[in-house]
Amino acid sequence: MLGRVCRRSFSTPIKSRLDFKALSANLDDAIKNVAVRKSGGDPARVASLYTKLGSATNKVYRLRQERNLLSKQSGDIERGRALKAELTDLEASLETLTHELVRMNAPLLSFLSASLCRNSDLNPTDTVLHTTKDLPKKVAAFGHCFRTEVGHGGKDTKGLYRIHQFSKVEMFAYCTLEDAEKLMDELLAVQVEMVSELGLHCQVVDMATEDLGAPAYRKWDILAWMPGRQSFNEISSLSNCTDYQARRLNIRHKIEDKKPQFVATLNGTALAVPRILISILETYQEADGSVRVPAVLRPYIMQDHICKPQSPAASTRHHHHKTEI
Repeated sequence: MLGRVCRRSFSTPIKSRLDFKALSANLDDAIKNVAVRKSGGDPARVASLYTKLGSATNKVYRLRQERNLLSKQSGDIERGRALKAELTDLEASLETLTHELVRMNAPLLSFLSASLCRNSDLNPTDTVLHTTKDLPKKVAAFGHCFRTEVGHGGKDTKGLYRIHQFSKVEMFAYCTLEDAEKLMDELLAVQVEMVSELGLHCQVVDMATEDLGAPAYRKWDILAWMPGRQSFNEISSLSNCTDYQARRLNIRHKIEDKKPQFVATLNGTALAVPRILISILETYQEADGSVRVPAVLRPYIMQDHICKPQSPAASTRHHHHKTEI
């Protein structure tokens, strides 16, 4: 790998891009994040420095206002000298606080998005240059997603199908522009294989250009059959964004002495909850309300069936006996 992909956090001389207010409001999360990354950062110290910097900045502003007002008036020379000396000390203190804050916040950058270099004290930088022979690169990530669903209603979107919060495993890959189509086929095969192993019926739809977002050059949607809706519905998607995202993220690759080129980026959903659950539950539900567990999941769930829970009312009726005297 060429260039500086990662630099040690304690020596990264970069301008601060950390949201200090968010850090102070989520101090416990920041401390846990730093512990996971083993970056050696001190969120509590950074939050304290930020508070001191704010107080010092406000004091400097007030003293400058007083100095400007005093300069327009004649008289109190001693007060003017005292203000000048106090301002000089405060401004020097501000510079010291600022340098320390920038230095100490380096291990904490992007802590809210949990951008980690596992088991290291390294942080990603804003420029990446790979050697072409190291491509393609493939990674997977699990995350929680949030969206505002305003105006949606009716039977087609009720229940678990369209909700405000869901979780999913996402696949990411980048490669040369020439290999993007081949890698897209490879990622699609992974998606189709997972759905097939679950015993679900699916369709792959090559989306029309009118339905594509700005980043996507090509997009496939994977639809699974949902008996309750009597239709195929989207459970995952796969996009080839060519170099659209790489240009904005400045991710490039270089072969020998040739000019660096931007990589192609691809992303696709591996599995998204709860839509995949809808298809599984409806496909495998029995007449008595129980659900057969797909064979591929049985080693993890440790049972063949999931029984329908008995309602409290039914349980009460079952145990009630009438005694005649």
